[in-house]
Amino acid sequence: MEIDFSLVSFVSLLILAACQPRPAALPASIAQDYIRAVWARDYVAVYQLLSAEDRAAQPEKDYVAQHDPFAGGTLALAQHAARSIEFSNIVVGENGDRATVVLHVRVPDGNGPELSRILNAETDEASLNAGQIGDLTRQLDDLRAAGKIDFLEGDQTVELRQRDGKWAVFLNLAQAARVTVEGGVKAGLHWEFAPLVGEVRLFPGESARIQYRARNLADRAITAKAEEGTSPAQYANALFFAQCFCLFQETLQPGQEETLAAVIRLDQDLPAGTTLNVRYDFYPIEAFPAGADTNSPSAAGTTAP
Repeated sequence: MEIDFSLVSFVSLLILAACQPRPAALPASIAQDYIRAVWARDYVAVYQLLSAEDRAAQPEKDYVAQHDPFAGGTLALAQHAARSIEFSNIVVGENGDRATVVLHVRVPDGNGPELSRILNAETDEASLNAGQIGDLTRQLDDLRAAGKIDFLEGDQTVELRQRDGKWAVFLNLAQAARVTVEGGVKAGLHWEFAPLVGEVRLFPGESARIQYRARNLADRAITAKAEEGTSPAQYANALFFAQCFCLFQETLQPGQEETLAAVIRLDQDLPAGTTLNVRYDFYPIEAFPAGADTNSPSAAGTTAP
């Protein structure tokens, strides 16, 4: 039997080509993926695009949680809408293992009437099946084709670092203010109360969502109120609390569990790497510190916004 060596050589080349590692994504491609993921609030994907230095500075769980990511059906719809983002006038400057990418970006306006109607619907995994998500996806496509989705545009700069031949987004989280998060109960309150994140990282002007879990361990309903404290004292005014469950009394029934949230914003320039601490302590309402306001509207059985 004669062997067609030309065919063997061709097949060998195909096998060799398949075994070759794919070239690493270029800085401009990584920057575009990053912008799409941020717009879609897909912070698991964002974290995977970050540099090793940034990932070493903050655990994935804390990074994702502080950004209040989309999930379930909302995430799927946002990811689809993010494909409409347009990039132009891309300029890449490389200097060794560093790169800067400047892009002109045109993004869907998530607050526009049509898009917000879809993204703000009840689109969690429990309320929508795959068919319903598909229907909403087609609605997005139809709106886009009809020119009924508003867009915003502007320039965006993304810094990157290269390690082992791979480019990654560099946020320099190690130099951001580190805010540790703690919680406790006082005066014999028979509750469990603890933060769901250990820390957040903030640059001036940035906001983060911090969440706590509260559970009533008693065999009776208990009303309590939280007191907030920021330390060290010299930076007590560095954080602005845009939302805070400490404004309300909380009533939990026996065994009831609630997730409570606050939104904080860093309003001051601080020395690089400064560490702040935010602590909430819950008191039985009758034992709340003297002089504090205990007459706020009750938020019984609710989750703070």
